[in-house]
Amino acid sequence: METIYLIGIGKVGRTILQKAYESKVNAKFVVISRTLKEESNDFGFPLKIINIDPLLNIGTTSFLNKIGSNNLLKEKYIFLAGLGGRSGSELLESLTVYFNSIGTKYFSIGICPFKFEGKNRRKKAISYIHNLQIFPNFKYFDNNLIIEKYDGKINLAKAFEINDKEIVQFISNIAEQNRPNNISYN
Repeated sequence: METIYLIGIGKVGRTILQKAYESKVNAKFVVISRTLKEESNDFGFPLKIINIDPLLNIGTTSFLNKIGSNNLLKEKYIFLAGLGGRSGSELLESLTVYFNSIGTKYFSIGICPFKFEGKNRRKKAISYIHNLQIFPNFKYFDNNLIIEKYDGKINLAKAFEINDKEIVQFISNIAEQNRPNNISYN
């Protein structure tokens, strides 16, 4: 059975990692951040922290060394990022393009921001979604769909909670496909 690396990019990615850990998703947890120190981990679960600056030029060896991976072909990677900001959007796109080009088992998940988070941020997120939809292993979750589903009659905390649960369930399904009795990864 291959190892699954669940890699959260930025604050949104880190939040989803925490929820996935609480839901007992079987994976190694890695967060890529511009603001967290690599040696600081006060999140209450096993988490490797990587500072984003050295990763802007992604290369196989440096990336594998930083996350503690040994073999791209024997492992699976699930990337999570909020879209619309600089680090999450750009790094998710770079990782998706790179991992797709080398034929590694991966899945990229982007989270589209709420409308109130800003017109430019949302416009940028939609642009990244458009670019990434050509990849078969990309999925996005749009936070606004939860609000629309409840006709706007839902508080923000509940909307985040529902969306986080949907994302974690999706990740759990990918991880479950990793059991030895399953053959398909798509």
